[in-house]
Amino acid sequence: MSEKEKLSKWQEKEKKLSYERKSCWEGCTDGQKKKIFSLAEKYKTFLGQAKTERKVVEFIENFAKKNKMECFKNKEKAIAIVKTGKRPINEGLRIIVSHIDSPHLDLKRIPLHEEANLCFLKTHYYGGIKKYHWVNVPLSLIGIIIGKDGKKINVEIGEGKDDLCFVISDLLPHLAGKQMKKNAKDVVTGEQLTAIAGNICVNDSKIKEKIKLNVLDLLNKKYGICEKDMISAELQLVPSTIPRDVGFDKALIGGYGHDDKICAFASFEALANVSKPEYTTMMLFLDKEEIGSVGNTSAGSYFFSNVVMELCKKQNITDPMEIRNVFEKSRCISSDVDVGINPVFAEVHDMQNDPIIGGGVCIGKSTGWGGKYDANDSNAEYMANIVDIYDKNNILWQSAGMGKIDEGGGGTVSKYFSRYNMEVLDVGIAILGMHSPFEIASKIDLYYLEKAHQAFIK
Repeated sequence: MSEKEKLSKWQEKEKKLSYERKSCWEGCTDGQKKKIFSLAEKYKTFLGQAKTERKVVEFIENFAKKNKMECFKNKEKAIAIVKTGKRPINEGLRIIVSHIDSPHLDLKRIPLHEEANLCFLKTHYYGGIKKYHWVNVPLSLIGIIIGKDGKKINVEIGEGKDDLCFVISDLLPHLAGKQMKKNAKDVVTGEQLTAIAGNICVNDSKIKEKIKLNVLDLLNKKYGICEKDMISAELQLVPSTIPRDVGFDKALIGGYGHDDKICAFASFEALANVSKPEYTTMMLFLDKEEIGSVGNTSAGSYFFSNVVMELCKKQNITDPMEIRNVFEKSRCISSDVDVGINPVFAEVHDMQNDPIIGGGVCIGKSTGWGGKYDANDSNAEYMANIVDIYDKNNILWQSAGMGKIDEGGGGTVSKYFSRYNMEVLDVGIAILGMHSPFEIASKIDLYYLEKAHQAFIK
């Protein structure tokens, strides 16, 4: 280096003292890129196949069996996979928890409705969505129906290459003068989220709803069901789109359900890549996070504690206080996605504290709204411990925020696990277009998240 190229005293201090956020692609070797893109292809396969929580559970159960992991299921909608560690369980577990539900449209109890020579499916949106996102988008119908004999009938319509789809048709611009003057949240209302399901009528003048009856007849011929059976069914409309590379350089992945399936994927991949963890390790995949973690398949249920007690029992730990000590000595990562900076909407972001796409793993100290209400706020000691693990393992990471104060906010399942008096920290990756039918994530962020989870459980 020539004399002119030498850093000044203050440049040296800046290099030593300042925190600088960088793109993970800087200095990325060709060998690393090959691994990054290979992992992304595996993830795209998973994301395309597992669009509902039941589909995710089915995928993970098969994955666990293939990799000889212990598996615990909860009502087909939540699952835990476990590897026994070198240390006894009374020294605590290592836990990584993700949620596997994503915003979607549930069919109403009696969904079929006929009007103006069309048959529709009435829906009730699930989770926090911008309702106008869901119009004019090809939709698939996935779920289960319980038949008269109690047999479970799996439904999956719209996922095949030449399969039919459903769509919620928006108002044309020519007649949308009043609509365009409304607030964005009212441009499309919840009741207007009705998907087109048919147009052919039965040839009988005595029938009032001819198109609806034709649709019911088609469903009866294919699945052996009647309209009454749909009242107890679980049927979701989800985007029919497949995961795709985004951008000239193919560095990004676009698809439905990154939140939070990308973190779930990184978790079970990490566990498969660690043959014998130091501590008994549990990867936990839960339902209902998008509606507040309520219900018996959510973080608010006893599923997690029941699994831990079962593991304790296998090591002859049955005393309630001893089991509580297992919880308290455990360490947990709540792995959920974070808000990536979108410069098009820079006014809502804290450009210094919010994470960038391709900036590495996001570490979030706190969640919540406003004055950190309804939040988990991790302590400095545990956060520093995780940062130290990442630094020693060359995991590229960044601090995560949730936009400017009072612009909004959000939560994860972390607060439910802090109740056990264990250490909990939010770790995930940044995405764009969260809760939309086509979210965007960076392949290199996924790569480092999987590496981060490996480092945590090793």
